Amino acid sequence: NNVWNQRMVGPLRDLWLWHAVEENEHKAVFFDAYHAAGGGYTRRIVWMVLGCSIFAGLMTYGTARLLIADKKFLSKKHLQSISQIAHPKTGLFNIIVLKEFFDYIRPSFHPFDYDTKQLEQRWQKELSLKVQ
Repeated sequence: NNVWNQRMVGPLRDLWLWHAVEENEHKAVFFDAYHAAGGGYTRRIVWMVLGCSIFAGLMTYGTARLLIADKKFLSKKHLQSISQIAHPKTGLFNIIVLKEFFDYIRPSFHPFDYDTKQLEQRWQKELSLKVQ
């Protein structure tokens, strides 16, 4: 989400952008290998739902533990952060991101349906990486 990328600064931003470049460079490798090995639509969706559910649960649990330990759970600043993340237009999980996420459920979906080459090249330039 570009809005959130702009809010990050310093080494965290660089690490996040580097990871985004790396993920974009090989975004279809596993997808294509999965299909070549006989993987089907139903299994893909079941694993996606299961994986996302487990990931969301672990991230929520871990964040709550850290906030409770710091005595900041449900503080005013914490509630503002939740509000920003959940905002339908500018939040981390905004309408555009959710539409793209749910597009994955389409049986004919392929990662190359989204052309991210320009975005990848912009991030490479911002990080002073060799642009291919």
